[in-house]
Amino acid sequence: MFFGIILYATASFADPRFWQYEFPETDFTKTSLESWLEIRSGGVGKDGIPALDHVEMIAVAEANIPATEPVITLELAGQAARAYPLRYSTWHEIVNDYMGDIPFTVTFCPTA
Repeated sequence: MFFGIILYATASFADPRFWQYEFPETDFTKTSLESWLEIRSGGVGKDGIPALDHVEMIAVAEANIPATEPVITLELAGQAARAYPLRYSTWHEIVNDYMGDIPFTVTFCPTA
């Protein structure tokens, strides 16, 4: 009986009627699939990993980041450089930030 419940849940997630709520602009009538059951989940759903917003930057001297720690850096002329440690990006994957009045997003995929 437990196996039947899992099978039913998997089948319902492969149905475009389920996805139309997460992806309302997608035309699911255009497909080359013979069966929607061919599609498997790739991980967490939409908005399942919260982005980091309103990041508080601190000076490098105060950050206590080891010299060997991997970071993603951003440098723009006239602005102080920024570093985003991968230890945080591994869990959040997206940082939304500003440098002056320029908005930008830093992304990292730990599975790529």
